[in-house]
Amino acid sequence: MGTILIMNKPITTTLRKIHAAGACTDQYLLGCRAIVKRYGSIKKFGVDSPITLAQIIKTNGLNDALWCLQALPQYDSLRKHFALDCAEQIKDRMTDGRSLHALIVARNQLLGKATDEELTAAWAAANDAAWAAERTAAWAAEKAAESDAARAAERDAAGAAARTAAWAAAGAVEKTAAWAAESDAAREWQSRRLEYLTNQGYWTPVAKIDALDLRHNLANPIT
Repeated sequence: MGTILIMNKPITTTLRKIHAAGACTDQYLLGCRAIVKRYGSIKKFGVDSPITLAQIIKTNGLNDALWCLQALPQYDSLRKHFALDCAEQIKDRMTDGRSLHALIVARNQLLGKATDEELTAAWAAANDAAWAAERTAAWAAEKAAESDAARAAERDAAGAAARTAAWAAAGAVEKTAAWAAESDAAREWQSRRLEYLTNQGYWTPVAKIDALDLRHNLANPIT
């Protein structure tokens, strides 16, 4: 059999679509100012001219790019895959098996290997795990002496990671990304990951070197 080639097709939107989707005034004006700065005027650029999501990441940032992407329902699966990618970057902090299981079921549901009912059950279990981890972290913070501060911080991180898993299983993309962004490096990784996915137009798994990228201060570009 011959090799099947999948052609990249960058995801795009337009100023008209952004406005019609209900962008807040600040979001829309910021995007317009970026376009004006690059092309001279909105009229010259055109309200129906395509804008790639990668351009929006560069001009407006990750949050606005995610907002624009959610206004394109045909890419809902890609958005949810991206949320899981973000959550998986901190899975080493997830101390409850229910959190990890929810990530697996959520991914499988997107790939057609798990049912909606299985995902709902996994999310409910992950949500319970998140509440339990958050209660443990709150108790530890109250009881911790200075000598136990590091352990309390670990429990707080575990609670945040568990909540991230619950958000990811629920398909709450923006909240997942926000909870998983523990540092500027993590946020930068997310921006570059979304840029990569939207430039090719479909989801592919994070390569091992990309997953390690976050732990090596973004030393390697996403390929």
